[in-house]
Amino acid sequence: MSDAERKQAKTRGGKRKALKVAGIVVGAVAIVAAIAVGVYCDGNLHTEERLIKRALDAGLTEKQATVNGATINYAEGPASGPALLLIHGQGMEWEDYATVLPELAKRYHVFAIDCFGHGESAHDPSMYTCSGGGDALIAFADQVIGENYIVSGHSSGGILAAYVAAHDPKHVTACVLEDPPLFRVTPAEATEGAGTFAYYDGYVVAHSFLQ
Repeated sequence: MSDAERKQAKTRGGKRKALKVAGIVVGAVAIVAAIAVGVYCDGNLHTEERLIKRALDAGLTEKQATVNGATINYAEGPASGPALLLIHGQGMEWEDYATVLPELAKRYHVFAIDCFGHGESAHDPSMYTCSGGGDALIAFADQVIGENYIVSGHSSGGILAAYVAAHDPKHVTACVLEDPPLFRVTPAEATEGAGTFAYYDGYVVAHSFLQ
């Protein structure tokens, strides 16, 4: 074999080796990408189910009570300590607390409710006011909890928690407010100048979409 032929053979061998390495790299990247997509999809599809299962495994049981003629759906945990009433935020359900329920259930007698218009609680627009929901929760505490209790609410649930604490001071021993929108503006103030986040990034966008 001449020097030119040996050089050509070496070049061909080098190219084959490079293609083989490239194929291995591409295959490895494809496998890693497939695994990543699988993990992402599994997390999005099943994470909530796992969290709820852990809460149920921790002893929480979903129940319903009729309070002032309206159904309140809730999850109750074992009597591990002081009663704790949890009120979720807008658009959520009692399961929104699933991440922390196993730990809370070790120290408290948890009552995590579905607010009216959410989950399995009554969907009655006449109850969708702060006073309507708040008074029903106070009645729920009297009827179902039956002892002094701590109340905690997140976002809009924080407003209800503040209402409950203010209107049932004899039985509420503590109140924990998680980022409640405790502010007051008139309709004009909400739309003038800088306005409010809720108006410009919420109501205007939603209204435009519906139109």
